[in-house]
Amino acid sequence: MNQKLAIGIIRTSFGVHGELKVKSLSGETDHFLELSHISIEKNGQLHEYRIEGIKIKSDVILLKLEGIDTPEKGKEFNGCKIWVDREKACPLEDDEYYYGDLTHCEVFKANIRIGKVMNVFESGSDFMLELRSTNGKQLILPLRDEYIEDIDIKQCVITLREESEMSEDFS
Repeated sequence: MNQKLAIGIIRTSFGVHGELKVKSLSGETDHFLELSHISIEKNGQLHEYRIEGIKIKSDVILLKLEGIDTPEKGKEFNGCKIWVDREKACPLEDDEYYYGDLTHCEVFKANIRIGKVMNVFESGSDFMLELRSTNGKQLILPLRDEYIEDIDIKQCVITLREESEMSEDFS
């Protein structure tokens, strides 16, 4: 399992001092208050930043990071993911998963390998799994109980329901 986990996405800069408006990937925000450092993924590289200040207003998180002091500098991070060490991430409830743990899981239907999870993203009210099929095609699968029978993070395996209409598309 990954030692670092994505916990947020930078939406835009806020204010004149380069604060960053962040959306929590878990929907929870309190664990951000415990952070002193984060990593930001930009252009495929992780860059470490010290947190100078955190404000939480409803479900919006405002981060002030050392070295990001203008709105223009802050906007350079729009869409970037925030990563922390696993123990600093929000605790999970039953049937909750970290994006990083789902990524690279193998996907099976009726004991036949369908593909591998390459990415997890939000689309409207659903989280979606982007798969690379065994024949190289990109497939999109909603992360919903009606399509998924089981997720075994320890084995890095996702099993599709054989009877679901969606899983028929992967035959």
